[in-house]
Amino acid sequence: MVDNVDKLSNKKLRELAKEAAKGGQGDNSPEHVLKLLGRIGTEMNSSFFDVNSRKTMRGMLEKLPELLDTMDKRDEDFQMLPENRIPELKEEIKRNDEILRKNHESKNHQIQTGLYQKGLPPGSPMFDSLLERMKDDLEDAKLKLDSGLKTVNPVFVFQTNPRWVELQKKLHNRNIKALKENMQEIENNVKEVEADIANQNQKIKLRRIQIIDELKKLKVDVRDFEDKVPDYIQ
Repeated sequence: MVDNVDKLSNKKLRELAKEAAKGGQGDNSPEHVLKLLGRIGTEMNSSFFDVNSRKTMRGMLEKLPELLDTMDKRDEDFQMLPENRIPELKEEIKRNDEILRKNHESKNHQIQTGLYQKGLPPGSPMFDSLLERMKDDLEDAKLKLDSGLKTVNPVFVFQTNPRWVELQKKLHNRNIKALKENMQEIENNVKEVEADIANQNQKIKLRRIQIIDELKKLKVDVRDFEDKVPDYIQ
């Protein structure tokens, strides 16, 4: 008989937990949910639950803090409470300052990341090294064309064939055209990424001023955010 009572209580408790986790069937008021949670506590005090029931209950109850956190994020009044707003604003400043630091101290790496997003193949050399190599290849091709591709001491017989020389000229001209186009594309993309970074920096700096003003209104000491900051943040 005791086992039957326990099983019935277990079933009832699981149903109550499900209803509490969903916010109630047909009544989503806080009072209703609190009553459900109270009933769960009463049921748990009056019965012993087997291991499977305890495992199920833990899984259901673990969802409740997550649901409450979601409500906190959606509750604008809660978010604007000083004890919540102040840490959030400070964290935003620190996060944004780190972006400014990277944009300043590791600008080339930030540009490279932006170029990847614009289609530069992953694993490509750094853009500045890549452009330098392409310039060298372009100069090399032009020098060969300017020389008429004449061979002083041919190694192979075909190198003296006029047709082979003409083919080499065509190939070098195509190569020069492709190099110029690729270089122009990379240079244009670099300018676009640099403009994006400059725009991001400007927005962050303006946002920084807004955050500091808001912190001052909340009676927060902001000297750490105003004094001895690097030039690139000011």
